[in-house]
Amino acid sequence: MFVHRCIRRLRATRVRLLPRQFRSLDVGCGKGLLLRLLLDEGMDAWAYDPYPKSIYAEDRILSEFPSGGGFDLVTLIEVLEHTLDPVDTLARFRTSLAPSGLILASTELFDESIHGKNWHYLAPEHGQHITLFSRQGLQIACDKAGLDWLETLSWGKVPFLHILAPKGTPISPWAAWLLKRRHRLGESRFCKDRRV
Repeated sequence: MFVHRCIRRLRATRVRLLPRQFRSLDVGCGKGLLLRLLLDEGMDAWAYDPYPKSIYAEDRILSEFPSGGGFDLVTLIEVLEHTLDPVDTLARFRTSLAPSGLILASTELFDESIHGKNWHYLAPEHGQHITLFSRQGLQIACDKAGLDWLETLSWGKVPFLHILAPKGTPISPWAAWLLKRRHRLGESRFCKDRRV
C-alpha cells in the first residue's frame, strides 16, 4: 500500500520525521487496511470513521472523534475532497496532533494547464468529490488551518500525498531532500518488483 510505504520512509533512520514508535489516527479508514498494517508493526494505531466498514481491525475504530491530542500522525487518505469545509476539517485534525505531529493528506491537485472537464478526479459518476484543490488552494487552506505544507510525495507522476504540520514545525532541508530521494528510489524499486 502506497501510504504505508511512505509512512515507513518518514520513520527511516536518517529522515526521522516520525518516531520509530508512534501513535496514529487514520481518519475515514474504510476497511481498515492501513490501520491493520500499522498495528501489525506494533504501533499504537487507531482509526476514526463515523461509518465504519472495517474488516481488519474493528476494535480499534472509533465512531466518535477522539477528544484531546497526542497523535504523532493523522492520516486523511482520500478524505478532504469529500468535505464541505476543508479548512475546518484540517484545523480540527491539527488539534489532534502531538506538538511535533504530522498530517498526511492525500488528494490530487487541479492544474488548469493539464486538467479539463474530463479530469478523472472530478468523479461525476458518484458526485462525492465536492472540494477540489489547486496548489494555491491547498496552500491557502493549510495557512488558514494553522498548518505548514512541508512536502509532497508523488504516486507515479501525480503529486498526491501532502505532508502537513502545525505552523512553525521545523524540518531540516537535509531530511526533506533525503525523504524525496528515498521515496523516488523506493517507488522505482516497488514498480520494478511488480513487473517481474
